[in-house]
Amino acid sequence: MESLALRGGVWAGNLTSGVSGGVPLVYCTAGVGLLLPMNGNLLEFDYSLLEDRVNPGSFLHQATIVGKFL
Repeated sequence: MESLALRGGVWAGNLTSGVSGGVPLVYCTAGVGLLLPMNGNLLEFDYSLLEDRVNPGSFLHQATIVGKFL
């Protein structure tokens, strides 16, 4: 299906902190994208879920709606 994208992955932080004994931080991410064609135009919905770097154990939700009109 070309109009649906499922994503999962990780991103790392603290890789080049320069601090002796610094530990790399790894955060999990997941998301889904949906592309809806509408009479020659496109509507894209994107949702992402990721761990909060500031508040450990919490998650951030991000939703985006983009219209592509020509």
